[in-house]
Order: sequence, then C-alpha cells, then structure tokens
Amino acid sequence: MTFLLARRIFRTQPRAVNVRSLREFCSFPERIPPRVRFARKRYCPECGKNVVPGEKDDMREACTRMWKKFMGLDDQHCPLFRACEVKTLEGHEEEPALWEPMPRLKGRS
Repeated sequence: MTFLLARRIFRTQPRAVNVRSLREFCSFPERIPPRVRFARKRYCPECGKNVVPGEKDDMREACTRMWKKFMGLDDQHCPLFRACEVKTLEGHEEEPALWEPMPRLKGRS
C-alpha cells in the first residue's frame, strides 16, 4: 500500500470522538448570580450605604434597587449603579476580564 493510498483511506474513516472531553473543551463559563465590585467611593442616600473602592458583594444583598434595575424588573435608579463593576460569569475573583462595567440602561418611560 502506498503512502497516498493509506492517507486517503485513513482520512475517510470516521474517528471516535470523546464527547465528554469535547464538551469540556468547548464549554463556556457558567453564569452565576451577579456580584459587584465598587470602583469608586460613594454614598447612597436611598439606603444609607457607604461603599469604598474594592469592596465586593452579591448584587442582591448590596442593593435590591440596583439588582432590580440590572435584571430589568424595575426602573428605579440607584446612585451606586454606575459606581461599580459587575461579574456574571464563574471564575476567580482576581481575573480582570470577568469584571465588566455596569451597563448603561435607559429608563422604560
């Protein structure tokens, strides 16, 4: 059997694919409940909360008004909304690529 003939035969035969390893290779990071990292020092007169840069917290526990606006459930604005970055993908806290600036959401009215 010549090299070219053998190459053509092996190229046309189906290969067994390990589906589990393919799924792990192609998978995206899982979604997690949004976490916020405050980038600036701010005060919220609505809830009376003071935040400092670098403070991290779950968005729902940090401010329910901010969480409702981020999820699109409510249109009330929180003064801390633009003073933080949000992380919605699973990963280590120190990875800068996972932290995104808070989206600029317009009001519904």
